[in-house]
Amino acid sequence: MYHGKLNKMVRNINHQKWKNGKVSIIIATIAFGMGINKPNVRFVIHNSIPKSVEDYYQQAGRAGRDGRPSEAILLYSSKDQLRLHFIITMKNKTKPKKNSQIVQLDLSRKYDVVFYCEDDCDCRRVILLRYFGEMFDRSRCNGCDVCDKNPILLKVDFTEEAKIVFKCIDQLRKLELSKSTKYWKPLFTSRNKIEKILRGNYIFLKDQIEINTTEFGRLKNIRTSKDIKRLLLKLLKDGFLIENCELNDMGGSKG
Repeated sequence: MYHGKLNKMVRNINHQKWKNGKVSIIIATIAFGMGINKPNVRFVIHNSIPKSVEDYYQQAGRAGRDGRPSEAILLYSSKDQLRLHFIITMKNKTKPKKNSQIVQLDLSRKYDVVFYCEDDCDCRRVILLRYFGEMFDRSRCNGCDVCDKNPILLKVDFTEEAKIVFKCIDQLRKLELSKSTKYWKPLFTSRNKIEKILRGNYIFLKDQIEINTTEFGRLKNIRTSKDIKRLLLKLLKDGFLIENCELNDMGGSKG
């Protein structure tokens, strides 16, 4: 183990054992990873998403510096981005008011990482290098998980689908303000719920108020639910939608 709360001597001993090859695996915070220069690292495994693509690129790049095949593995779940959202937006005693422009920039960087994690079509190397303004020929990739699956790619215009998303969200917001239905209750609209409404999933939705929206099932012919999720992420990343996160009693997102 290597982290800031360990005794300095213990940290140094653990570091030297790993550096000298006496220990094969070390679990550490990102601060440790930023300072290492060990050529024969075979794996870099992230237990959750980093704050930005820049951070991930630098940390994952610690693997395989000797030129031999190595792997960078990023473990991801939707709760990761919720946690990161709170870290970015939460206020504290030293900074009761955060600079809104910095917050929006950090959120945009967060969505870049989430997009990278949830993208199951584009080559990982293409995404990373494109982010830094570089071009990479996908045919030269011989190791990322997406290219190993060899997906069939189609370029599709999702403009009309985006309009349907906007209509759905706008109608849900109006229904929240309406008191005219006996099914009324405060409605926390999540990305997952919007996707279920647009796909026409009766089983998931418990409220008649959601099933009765005019946009219910409008995108049921889309190939997979992932396409709707990618569209929602794209709209968030480009600033067409704004997301506010709240925790429910189970520790998950409710909005």
